[in-house]
Amino acid sequence: MQPTGTYLDQLALDIDACVYQLRSIELMTWGSEDLLGKMTAILAGPDFTPGMQVHCKVSLGSVFKHGPLHDRIRHIRPDYLVTDHARAPIAFIDYQGGGHDAAQDAVKGAVARKAGLAFIQIPRAYTYGEVRQALVQALMLTRVTATRQDSAVLHDVLKRAGFRQARAA
Repeated sequence: MQPTGTYLDQLALDIDACVYQLRSIELMTWGSEDLLGKMTAILAGPDFTPGMQVHCKVSLGSVFKHGPLHDRIRHIRPDYLVTDHARAPIAFIDYQGGGHDAAQDAVKGAVARKAGLAFIQIPRAYTYGEVRQALVQALMLTRVTATRQDSAVLHDVLKRAGFRQARAA
C-alpha cells in the first residue's frame, strides 16, 4: 500500500490530467426527493420516537465497518437508511423508481436480514399510508433494544397503526 501523501499527489495529478471535466450529477430524482420528504415527515410525527432520521445513499461500508464481506459490499448503497434516536440502523429502504439492479437489491436484502434490519422496497406508485405502514413494520421487524419508554412508544405506534396486541397462550 502506498503512503498517503504519494497516493494523494498521484490523485491530484490524475485529476489535473483528466480529459473529461468532472461535473456534478443529480443526487436524486424528483420521485426519490418526494419520498424522502414524506418519510422525514412521517418519522417526525407523533407516532415515532423523536430523533429518528432518514439518511440518503449511505454505503454499506459505512454501516458495517468490519467483517469478511466488507470489501465486497462497501460500495453498495441503499437509497435510504433509517436510524433510531440513538443513530442505530433500523432499515434499508429502496425506492423502485427506475434504474434498480435486482442483483444489488437481493444483496441489500440479504445483508439487512443478516444484520437484523428491515429491508423495505417502495414501489414507484405508493401512498403516504403505505410508506407509513412500511416504516411501522420496519420498527417491528428490527432487533432494537427498547427501553421502557421506547416500548411504550412502540406499543402506541402499533396501536395507532391498527395492529392488535398478541395474546399470551
